[in-house]
Amino acid sequence: AIKGPSLTGFKSLRLKEGRAIATVNSTIRALRAVLNHALEDGLIDVAPKFKILPGANVRSWILSPEQEPKYLEACTEPLRTVATIILDAGLRPDECFRLKWENVRWIDDKRAVLIVPGTKTEAALRIVPMTPRVRDILRSRWEKVGKQTSGWVFPAKKATVGHIVPNTIYQPHLDAVTNSGICEKQFVLYALRHTCLSRWGASGMDAWTLARLAGHSS
Repeated sequence: AIKGPSLTGFKSLRLKEGRAIATVNSTIRALRAVLNHALEDGLIDVAPKFKILPGANVRSWILSPEQEPKYLEACTEPLRTVATIILDAGLRPDECFRLKWENVRWIDDKRAVLIVPGTKTEAALRIVPMTPRVRDILRSRWEKVGKQTSGWVFPAKKATVGHIVPNTIYQPHLDAVTNSGICEKQFVLYALRHTCLSRWGASGMDAWTLARLAGHSS
């Protein structure tokens, strides 16, 4: 029963309620995902095509090299390790939360890679080389847990999914932002991924390699 016209009315209603364009678009993406799953499961015959609203504010804030050590120093664990991985490997926060030791591959004493089991798109599944500091941090963590060959890299006993979730580090991140003296409203955890990708681009990395390492489908 959900068609284009009904979605148009929904968009208008939400905007009149004072919702931001980005908020309305997030809802549309969620609805689109639900209907695509319904199509795959044979519950509906056709998934309608929904267009998101133009004009949404895009977060463009990134962490400067001068701010980075201040922020990381203010972080507690496991946030510090998560933040470092995102900063150096460009993972989406959820991809980092769901890392397993099976995804960590030690090639030799100097080289290691992360097998990112992304689920957002087919392109999200990728191999990302570790920087020396990420390799050292993960190797230290790996040795402390007895060199496990399976299991979550960031386990959380209280979380039903078994690994850390956004709520695990939401407050620690806010505290680190405040304690570091940065106090920037746009400094959400995802900004660390934006920072990594921006640095890759500024380094001269070609667009195709950047897209592959970032897990972008386009």
